[in-house]
Amino acid sequence: ESPAKYLARLEGVVSRGVIASALSKGTDPFSVAVLRSYMRSFSFFGDPMDMAIRKLLMEAELPKETQQIDRCLQAFANRYHECNPGIYSSPDQAYFIAFSLLILHTDVFNK
Repeated sequence: ESPAKYLARLEGVVSRGVIASALSKGTDPFSVAVLRSYMRSFSFFGDPMDMAIRKLLMEAELPKETQQIDRCLQAFANRYHECNPGIYSSPDQAYFIAFSLLILHTDVFNK
């Protein structure tokens, strides 16, 4: 089964909001490919990073486990860089900024 077909089947039985959490549990190549397919359903073309994160979080609930959050953010950063290749020099740089924004947001709202 292709990652896209698996994702379509998953979307039929699980709410869209928890798909990122479900997909970020695995580290095997297939799980990573399905998470990539999921992120490709988001259009971040021309969006500033903070707005792109907001778009993602309005539809997707981040998992509770730190490693799963990290996988989601990595997939997000890859997609963001794919949509906006001229803004950051690499997906890793986009990931660093996304992670920093998420930490700052968490710090502000968890006082």
